[in-house]
Amino acid sequence: MDFLGGRSSAEVERSMRDYATDKRWEEWRLAQVLEAGFFNRPHRVVTDRRTQKRGIDVAVGDTTFEFKLVRYPSRIGAITIETHSNLERSGNPDGIGDGWINYSEADWLAWCFTDKAYLWRMPDLRVWFYLQDIDQWPAFDTPNRGYTTRVRKVPLKDVPVPHYLRALPEVADA
Repeated sequence: MDFLGGRSSAEVERSMRDYATDKRWEEWRLAQVLEAGFFNRPHRVVTDRRTQKRGIDVAVGDTTFEFKLVRYPSRIGAITIETHSNLERSGNPDGIGDGWINYSEADWLAWCFTDKAYLWRMPDLRVWFYLQDIDQWPAFDTPNRGYTTRVRKVPLKDVPVPHYLRALPEVADA
């Protein structure tokens, strides 16, 4: 199995260094999206590490959200569903392991492209995904510091689960 995902060691090392930069961008973008009025009710960004490890980023009252913020527009036409957050530890490399599709306790997934967000009820998305032959979608492995993350690139047209759409503020330079 190619845990480097076809990338050179130098590319992997650069990716690891870029993790902190990417994390800061995601935090900045989430703040930008929320400040632009994503929710019309009071909300709080979850900063408790244990709650975040349960896949919860934002709470609006008793309703919880996991946010995935990406640096590309919706015209890409696909999302990446994480099946393994630690491929080496999962013990199930051919199926659904320990990725957020499996563990997230959030009520909703907010997939935020640069121009719009798709919101799915997480339990509905999970049930649908579990019933699929996931091998129909390409898998991509990303090496991190000491572990490998695996995602499946799923075209939006393949996801029949009802969703809501929200426009997002344009991405300005951070």
